[in-house]
Amino acid sequence: MQTQRQLSIYIAEFPGNAQEGNNEERFHPALLLVDEGQEGLEVLQQLHFNDYAETLMDELDGNIKMVPNARKGMKETTKSKIAHLYPIIGGYECDTMHAWNHMLEHALIVKKANLLFDYNDRHLPHANNCRAGIVSALRSIGIDVEDEFYKNDAGTLAARISVSSVFSFSATCRQSLEDLRRSNEALVEALPEPWDDVKAPSLKDAVDHLKL
Repeated sequence: MQTQRQLSIYIAEFPGNAQEGNNEERFHPALLLVDEGQEGLEVLQQLHFNDYAETLMDELDGNIKMVPNARKGMKETTKSKIAHLYPIIGGYECDTMHAWNHMLEHALIVKKANLLFDYNDRHLPHANNCRAGIVSALRSIGIDVEDEFYKNDAGTLAARISVSSVFSFSATCRQSLEDLRRSNEALVEALPEPWDDVKAPSLKDAVDHLKL
């Protein structure tokens, strides 16, 4: 019989790059699945909603997509950069992993929707940005925006990401722990980081595009 761990879900915010001509601090949020072990917090997985242009020409045209992606673990150097950490939920693995998997399923739907990322306006409350993705993921498990969750309000009022189903914490986890972990592995595999297979654009293509 497999042993259940005590898991928690946190919001983490990392320092981002300030926009040109604007000295206001920027932050990039992510959701973390954490093992609350005796050794301290161990980050098992991360969920991000990044901006990504497939080619340099797409970037020049403003064709920048929102790409949800899941990552395993976290380097200590990355962990040391966390500027804000806020706990959302926690409990036995079966319940917490069930909710986490639901957010990954939501992220997969968002990925398939090919939504545009408001890169130039990403600092605005209504922007479809990385924080808007996090807000939508939390709404998919019935948790709404609270001021203390985030470092600023950019993306917290965005309304372009639909939530197709809301997780119920009152529902009993009917999957075995083994099946739950197997489902989790499949979902993480379906949400790779977009730059894993990045191909560098040719200089000629970029120059030709700029001449248009």
